[in-house]
Amino acid sequence: MSASLFEGGANAFTHEAADPRTATGAFVTLVRQHYAQPGNGDPVAGYLWTDDPKTSQILIEPYYAWTPETIQQRPAVIVTRAPWTVQKIGLGGIEMGSPPVDGYDESTHHAIITGGHTFFCLGTTGLDAETIATDVAQLLLCFHEQIRKRLCLSQFYLNEIGQVHKLEECREHFAAPVTVRYTVQWNWETLRQAPVWMRTSYEPPTS
Repeated sequence: MSASLFEGGANAFTHEAADPRTATGAFVTLVRQHYAQPGNGDPVAGYLWTDDPKTSQILIEPYYAWTPETIQQRPAVIVTRAPWTVQKIGLGGIEMGSPPVDGYDESTHHAIITGGHTFFCLGTTGLDAETIATDVAQLLLCFHEQIRKRLCLSQFYLNEIGQVHKLEECREHFAAPVTVRYTVQWNWETLRQAPVWMRTSYEPPTS
């Protein structure tokens, strides 16, 4: 396995906390870079990814960018995001301090986001799907700490290597899902330059 992504190689990420868009892009980029280097992946399969979808030996795409027609008879790794749940930290998600004295809101907020991604590993045989799933799972497991730091995640871990099954969207392929789970903390401030709600007055309705 290659660690070039974590040693100053091609890098499409920022060091800010991940959001749904950047997390999906990060995982797609990670798997692409892994299969873009000859010798990576299972030595029997020998799949090589290139940025030309017409000649690449393996298709690696986010879920919303692929169709059964684009796969054809090739193996693939399709990355999709699970729901993200939000848990606020503190009282109402606000870091408590002195209340405003001039009608302007200025406060610090925190939230913990819990989410996950699934890597659907596709092959024209069940064995191919199993082989790719094992390879992707080992990649995510071996570099879990580097992935966590690069995406500024609080936690990151390989959660499950699922069973091989027939893919409904593409009946000529088998799929084996690999899932990861993680948590990320979002922090933000409400500044004095945007006091719209604090200057708005409300009166109760009258009958």
